[in-house]
Amino acid sequence: MQFSTIHNSLDSQLEFEINYCGMTNHDTTWLEEHAKPTYAVWVIENGNVHIEYKGKKYLLNKGDAFFFRRESHYKAWTDSKEGCSFMYILFDVYIGRSLCATDILQTEGMLDSQKIKDEASAIYKCLENYKNNHPLALLHLKYASVYLIIKMITELRTEAIPAPKSKQDKLDNLKAVLMYIDKNIHREITVKELAKTLHMSEKYFITYFKNSIGLTPFSYITSIKMKKAYEYIGAGGYSIKHASELLGYSDPYVFSKAFKRIYGFSPSRIHETDKKPFN
Repeated sequence: MQFSTIHNSLDSQLEFEINYCGMTNHDTTWLEEHAKPTYAVWVIENGNVHIEYKGKKYLLNKGDAFFFRRESHYKAWTDSKEGCSFMYILFDVYIGRSLCATDILQTEGMLDSQKIKDEASAIYKCLENYKNNHPLALLHLKYASVYLIIKMITELRTEAIPAPKSKQDKLDNLKAVLMYIDKNIHREITVKELAKTLHMSEKYFITYFKNSIGLTPFSYITSIKMKKAYEYIGAGGYSIKHASELLGYSDPYVFSKAFKRIYGFSPSRIHETDKKPFN
């Protein structure tokens, strides 16, 4: 399922981009350890889910939800006899239309079912309508996802935090670099050429970039490339080989590994999802 950028914001600077939304099922053998490169929200549909996150243990039952901050390691499993199923949303938050505001939402943790009952009900209805090809179902699903995210942010008593002035100054200085990446995303981009745009050494540039964006230049470029890849394969219907070539990858296997590292599943699943969206 492909989603476009959604410009619903908690203030005039923020915008949400929904990368993926769907349902997943797991049996009692399921054990997942990961640190997602995006924000994530899970809402439990059936069974239970145990989560170890930042030294704390949580038990989520039907209707409960969990908000994961990006790049935060977690461990998840179920001990329900019937296994578990849950809805998940993977998303990013940006300041402006091009600057990645990594971890700009200081939100994380568990929310019980009663706090998001209406929002969860709405998104499940949207998922069902989407499966049944109802008119405007995808648009409704996009907005329902954002409303659920905002509700969780509100209930967890946190808010979007604009970048401090010192960090904003760094982001402003990087505009030329980010524009350069956007214009050259269809080929291999080296740190050397990026550092040259700001007249910095490669070593200093890597530190400067990570302190400003929250990701290394390589991770940021890979993330942008994989978003393009999702568009090419999903909306464009391109083959994996063609998409990888368009994004500067000479080896489709390396491309597929990078895609899976970002989204948690192989690019071949996009076509499978088009046929069976939420299986």
